[in-house]
Amino acid sequence: CTTLSQIGDFPMFYNADGVALEFAGSRLENVPADRKLLFVISDGIPTGYANNVSADAHLLFAISKLRELGMEVYGIGFEDIVKYYDQKYCYIIEEGDIEGSIIKLIENKILK
Repeated sequence: CTTLSQIGDFPMFYNADGVALEFAGSRLENVPADRKLLFVISDGIPTGYANNVSADAHLLFAISKLRELGMEVYGIGFEDIVKYYDQKYCYIIEEGDIEGSIIKLIENKILK
C-alpha cells in the first residue's frame, strides 16, 4: 500500500477528484494485469480546484480517459455519485454502511 507521504509531489487541492483519478490511473497504467480496477469512495461532490477548471467536467473527463485506456473505474458514494459514475459502475452507500456497500459492489458488479 502506498501512502501520500511516499508519493512525493502530489498536487494537493483538497479533494480534486479528477486530479486524484488521473494520478491513480497513471500509476495503475504501468501495472501488468489482465484487469485494472479503480475504486473511488466519494461524497459525490468534486471540489477544491485552485483554478477555473470545472471540477465536474474534469472528473467526467478523467473517468472517460481512464476507461478508454481499459481501466474499470467504480464509484462508491451517495446519491450524487450516479451523475459521474454511470449506473453500471457505481454503488450507493446504504445508511452509512461503507463496508457492506463495497462488498455488494464487488459481488454484484465485479464478480459477475
